[in-house]
Amino acid sequence: MAEPSSTAGGIAVATGVITLTGSFLGLQYDALLFGLFGGLVSLMHVSAGTPMRMAGTLATAALLGAVISQFTPALVGEFEMLRKVNAEHFRLAIALAGGLFGQFGIPLALSYMQRRAGGGQ
Repeated sequence: MAEPSSTAGGIAVATGVITLTGSFLGLQYDALLFGLFGGLVSLMHVSAGTPMRMAGTLATAALLGAVISQFTPALVGEFEMLRKVNAEHFRLAIALAGGLFGQFGIPLALSYMQRRAGGGQ
């Protein structure tokens, strides 16, 4: 388990990065908050290493959750079974899921792309 002061420092840096980047990208703050919460829950189960790496993975997971949540109105309109779901609650649930699984999914996607790029040579 990481030392509490380094964990708090990583969370503080990630929160600042998320707020600034999200405001420049025009992302909604509630989706950023839910993505951050999902990233924090996921961070409890992943050994992040240094505080900067922890801040980077947390910020990336939260931003991924907020970006993915922007596509939920299209999903709600496209699928019949989702038309009965409250669109705002579904958007926040998608942001939370993006934050939860972003820390696992991003490294898996990067390693997959590296294998694909190296396998073609």
